[in-house]
Amino acid sequence: MNKACKTYYKNLKLFLPIHKATEKQLFQDIKSALTNLSEENPTINYSEICDELGNPEEIVADYYSNCDSSYLTKNLRFACYIRRMFVAVLIAVIIVTGVRSFYLHELYVQSQKAIPTHVIESIE
Repeated sequence: MNKACKTYYKNLKLFLPIHKATEKQLFQDIKSALTNLSEENPTINYSEICDELGNPEEIVADYYSNCDSSYLTKNLRFACYIRRMFVAVLIAVIIVTGVRSFYLHELYVQSQKAIPTHVIESIE
């Protein structure tokens, strides 16, 4: 596949956030069509691919209009749930790191107070 085909494929994957078995089959079909197009015409550009196969937005819109709405809702909710869990874990890690840094800084300050910084020596 040439650069234009790879860009087209990447844009298609960008517009389709769900990557389950049926979507993977769609991706494989598009990839085989892109491979055939690039073998037939190695100098094909992005606009020619869009003329031949359609814009990635149109393909995804067509897929959504033909797909079962309960399947889409279930998978989009799951993807949203995963994103929210990732953000929650990230926030928790940041908070724990901040608290640990605060306590380590307090321990450092206390240890600096306990160590004498200068010694007065008197000779008798």
